[in-house]
Amino acid sequence: MSQEKETLTEQDIQTILERVGPLETPPEEMTARVRANVYQAWQDEAVGGKTTAGPSRNWLRIAAAVAAISGTVYLGSLLQTTPQEAAIVATLDVELDVASMTARLQTSADGITWQAASSVDFPAGTFLKADQPVSLTLSNNMNTRLASGTVISLADADNISLMTGSIYADSYHQVKDSQFAIATEYGTARDIGTQFMVTAGEDGWSVQVREGEVEIFDDGFADRLQPGERIVIAENNLVSEENVTIHDPSWHWTESARPAFSIDGRPVNEYLQWVARETGKELHYASAPARASAEKSRLSGSISNLGATESLSHVLPATDLELIDSAENVIMVDLTSR
Repeated sequence: MSQEKETLTEQDIQTILERVGPLETPPEEMTARVRANVYQAWQDEAVGGKTTAGPSRNWLRIAAAVAAISGTVYLGSLLQTTPQEAAIVATLDVELDVASMTARLQTSADGITWQAASSVDFPAGTFLKADQPVSLTLSNNMNTRLASGTVISLADADNISLMTGSIYADSYHQVKDSQFAIATEYGTARDIGTQFMVTAGEDGWSVQVREGEVEIFDDGFADRLQPGERIVIAENNLVSEENVTIHDPSWHWTESARPAFSIDGRPVNEYLQWVARETGKELHYASAPARASAEKSRLSGSISNLGATESLSHVLPATDLELIDSAENVIMVDLTSR
């Protein structure tokens, strides 16, 4: 026997607001939190059913209810101790030049008014806009990279809302007991693997997997993607499935934004394995002596601000190895012939 959920009328909402009464202007942190809550409520409704050009009556009710509840929470907080600062959810990955990295990013408390990032740490409720590709490490150790033009909202370390652009996620096998998800206005992608990318735009969204698995949910449609698979779901719910290699050009932008990787003191083999993973290519040694040298020899110096592919031409000349083939899907090295 089904039972309909009770719905609030506009009069009910008005009554609630009147009971709350006039409030002092809340601090900026509370304002940002309320806006983030309202946005998350919109996302929750969007996952259940596509949004339309204008706000639905349900959305107006949700917004009003969240505002009323948040106002009550703020009023209560005035009677208690000073509220704690919002927890840091994401940290910008930088190696040397902090100024040049923060210049790539804009922040906002409401998703409307933007300013240049003045810190590398971002609390829950922050909106971020990438003017150039950037890399962020979340407090749960998930690495996320934003393509140029991407706009996101940080709900918490396990939940990111993607408004537009592309976001790449990589757990590096370090994220434990996490239900990391990226939500768009169309649907949600939940990580059960390690490397994937979500793209959202005016016409729909797409998800592609490089390693591991990803579950997607879109207006009653659900699927699980494996490595090498991409699904594109248009705004009109038209679904298309494609194959995408782990070294496909669509991944290439992620090399220009990555977490720090120190080569100093590392075996050459570890560095080459990192390059292979970052580029989606297979590492091969042309001979047993080449492999032995890579495992024994250690590196010094830094590859700060270099992409994985770009770094090869800086690192290998300092070793007794050389790149003899860098085909579309293979990195082949051997002992140098010089």
